[in-house]
Amino acid sequence: AEEGEVGDEIDRPAEVRLAALPGQTFEATVDHRYPELDPVTRSQRLRLVLDNPDGVLQPGMFAEVTLFGGPKRGVLRVPSEALIRTGTRTVVIVAEAAGRYRPVQVVAGAERAGQTVILEGLAEGDAVVVSGQFLIDSEASLLGAYRRMEAMPPPVEHNPGHRP
Repeated sequence: AEEGEVGDEIDRPAEVRLAALPGQTFEATVDHRYPELDPVTRSQRLRLVLDNPDGVLQPGMFAEVTLFGGPKRGVLRVPSEALIRTGTRTVVIVAEAAGRYRPVQVVAGAERAGQTVILEGLAEGDAVVVSGQFLIDSEASLLGAYRRMEAMPPPVEHNPGHRP
């Protein structure tokens, strides 16, 4: 986990995705905010500036735009690929001394450019496993399951020929 900043100091950053170009993300900046507010949709128009070197962006295309807030300094970030999202919780694997690892539940914030802000659960300087964390998590889960099975009482044998 490392401390850094998210955002751009000059113009508000944005990411643009188009249904016509799946899998592609374009970085943009807000150039102008038009003052009129549409009373029906309660929306406001923005002008974005983005590169279009291949000419793939055409007038009239529908886009999904994600606007990012102003700069945030002193936030804790980890590579997004370090996160293990189970549906009910988000975990990272922290590497400790002597080749030991421990899962740590975290609260993830905004993601941008392959980095995710960590709101709770880690401290600056924690060594987070980025590659192979799923294998470590899977092995730990299996070991936990085996330990739980060892703690269970032995199964009751069923003898269909014997009546009490």
